[in-house]
Amino acid sequence: RASPRSPVVAAALAKAWSREKGAVHAGDQLMRLAEADPGFGLARYLAARAYLDGHEPGKAEATLQQGLTSDPGSVPTYRHLALFYLEVDRASDAAEVCRRGHEQFPRSVPLQLMLAQLQIKLGRPEEARHLYEELLARRPDLDLAEYRLAELLASDQGASSRRSAQLLEDLGGDRPSDPALLDQLGWLAASAAHRERPRARSP
Repeated sequence: RASPRSPVVAAALAKAWSREKGAVHAGDQLMRLAEADPGFGLARYLAARAYLDGHEPGKAEATLQQGLTSDPGSVPTYRHLALFYLEVDRASDAAEVCRRGHEQFPRSVPLQLMLAQLQIKLGRPEEARHLYEELLARRPDLDLAEYRLAELLASDQGASSRRSAQLLEDLGGDRPSDPALLDQLGWLAASAAHRERPRARSP
């Protein structure tokens, strides 16, 4: 009651309810919180997670779908539903939800990044590239989008080598604190060197 939207308290309650009467009971209790406060999207997400743990994927999907009508002005509502579809191996449904969210919130960085990753997963690299380029035109400071675009171009033999080189030059002096990005930077540099080697040997 003192902190009605606390993620820490909600997660602790979910665990307590699950231990008490099982995962489905926890989902039901979390849904009571969500219905009392439609803007508390995390409660719906935790409820859906609990229903999945209780082997009730239908209830999990209905819970997250309900958020699109009870709290339509929330970016996380779309992301939570897309993440659910990814978890149950429905990538095309995840992309459709993300697309709808992106249409409603065209300046949302998390939705645009997620939609681009889903397009790659669905075998649509050109659509992903367009989303990354559009995002970087609007937010040139967004390193994560630049890394992901560089990785996409490096894996696409038909991609523009000039654009790849430009991205690598921009990222070359970067010293990311995230070990995953640091590893990715090394991979991109190695990939670029591998591409250049045959060209250097040719007359």
